[in-house]
Amino acid sequence: MQLVEFKNHKKNILRGIFSPAKSSQGVIFVHGLERNTSEYKFRNYWQALAGKATLFRFDFSGCGMSDGQFTDFTVEKSTEELALAVKKFKRLAPNLKNISLVGHSIAGAITLNYLQDPKHNLDKVILFGPAFNQTELLKYYFVRSVFKGKKNIDWSNYQRNFPAPAFAQYIATKKHLRKAHYVFNKFFQENVDLDYQDFFAGCQLDLKNLLIIQSKKDVKVPIQSNDKLPREIKQIVLKDADHDFERPDWVQQYLAKSIDFLIK
Repeated sequence: MQLVEFKNHKKNILRGIFSPAKSSQGVIFVHGLERNTSEYKFRNYWQALAGKATLFRFDFSGCGMSDGQFTDFTVEKSTEELALAVKKFKRLAPNLKNISLVGHSIAGAITLNYLQDPKHNLDKVILFGPAFNQTELLKYYFVRSVFKGKKNIDWSNYQRNFPAPAFAQYIATKKHLRKAHYVFNKFFQENVDLDYQDFFAGCQLDLKNLLIIQSKKDVKVPIQSNDKLPREIKQIVLKDADHDFERPDWVQQYLAKSIDFLIK
């Protein structure tokens, strides 16, 4: 394994781990919001694929091992960083014939945005709990925060309790405090009207090579939010997993099947 450094468009140093193999197939890993690619769901794939595929996991700026600030996180900025990571991966492993991707949550939006460019090609894609429907998810998160500790809000009732004027004021606020970071409202303004499921139409990917892993009990990205998925895609639906998909009994339900999908 090799620690790899490369710079984004703002000259921040991004870092990743590269693991070569005698294989023409590569796999790149893309994490979710405020996350990193050292999470167990990625490490499970890393260990299972070691020696079978050339691997590269990296962290977006302001996350994990990478420098920079999380405050200016946007899907567009992350898409640019993904493009740079893929470019770096190809330089590290020039004999690769194809590259596949494993991503989580907001990585779904980033990946579909990346695949709008005709120059960007991926062989196969696996997405965990993809947060495609940003226009509704942002409202859903806001309603849950407003009524936290007061009322049980889920996907079935958030729209009835949605305070539009307060939400408009919220996304106009310049900086927001999240779990571990501040984030500028550029992210909210970028995504308030976007459902990345609409990006399937221009996607540079054979959709039968897309596998989506979801859970009926995912509260952060409810399965009902992804209501416009193309019929061609493959799915694995778990009954009771949370948004992390990392409990060992959950992993047993998808890991072997998804690896077969990825490397065959």
